[in-house]
Amino acid sequence: MDAYNPWHRAYLMAFENALRSVEGCENITLPYWNILVEKFPSWFYEKPFGTYEFPHKLTSLDGHNTYNIGDPIRRFDADTIVQNVSNNSDNIEVKINEALTADTWRGFNGWSDWPNRHEGIIRAHDNGHGACGDTIGNQDVAAFDPLFWFFHCNWDRLWWKWQTDKNITSILAFKAVVAGDHHWLAEAPDTLLAPFDVNSAEMINLRDWNVDYEHPKDEEFDFDPLIVASRGNVEAIRSFNIPTTERYSVRVKDINRLDVPGSFEVVLYSGDNVLGRTRIFQPSSPRDCANCVKHGVFSTDFIVDRTNISSEVELRVAIEIENHEGVTKEIPLSQVGNPTVNVRLLLQPANTNGQQR
Repeated sequence: MDAYNPWHRAYLMAFENALRSVEGCENITLPYWNILVEKFPSWFYEKPFGTYEFPHKLTSLDGHNTYNIGDPIRRFDADTIVQNVSNNSDNIEVKINEALTADTWRGFNGWSDWPNRHEGIIRAHDNGHGACGDTIGNQDVAAFDPLFWFFHCNWDRLWWKWQTDKNITSILAFKAVVAGDHHWLAEAPDTLLAPFDVNSAEMINLRDWNVDYEHPKDEEFDFDPLIVASRGNVEAIRSFNIPTTERYSVRVKDINRLDVPGSFEVVLYSGDNVLGRTRIFQPSSPRDCANCVKHGVFSTDFIVDRTNISSEVELRVAIEIENHEGVTKEIPLSQVGNPTVNVRLLLQPANTNGQQR
């Protein structure tokens, strides 16, 4: 998943260049949709962006889903999308904020290196897909919804914002914040971002491609210092605080995603109430996806307030998947490797003033 951001940057450039090849569109530029704005642009629901019909018959790799010629895309209405993003702020807004304050590639990207955890910008991205509708929420066909392109321009913008804020726009500076494997940043034939004739190293500096983003003047990113600066453990050589506001990290550990056909959600329940949920965005045949296989077993954390937990109500974890018809079902935990649960009281390293060190 290290190449997720570079690959999508190459994808956006290829699509934009394809649009520019149309007569009269030589100077066209893709706009971005800031997923955190409270008002959805009305023209997203006007022609030609409001709907789209599948031009060919498509069948998913696992054979479970078929889209016929003329089938329309399925997208939520504007108010529902805005509400979904707001309702899922822990997995979208909070994760964007945490990613933009990170000092390392692992902290920003979320899948990178050990430990294999679903965090950072990738967690915000996955949940953003699910907030927008059935088509864009299905990795097999997401790009058929015109919203996909404005949606992904924003994730590329946020990556570039992180790079420019941290002054890591050159390949040398970027490598300095990447722990572990650097091979994906090599300029070699086996690191090409197929089907594009570029590699990740070439995608690091947007200015090399005469591309930039204009950010909203009033855009601010706030973060919860307790969540960002807290963790379940600190080095014994350091002093620490136990916050007076009790929060716990409930980690669902060692989830095997490879036998789940398509995107799914990990849900933490307290009785019938949902304490937290997060979406994993993946294709219908994850075993055929090299990146999915590399990160086939992962863990994900839910931050839970003590006031939302009752000793009289049982907590449980569920894996839920939605089919092509929009019907949600729970799949057995044995299908995802019988994950375990760790619960940890968050500690805050002393003298951080809410900032990571």
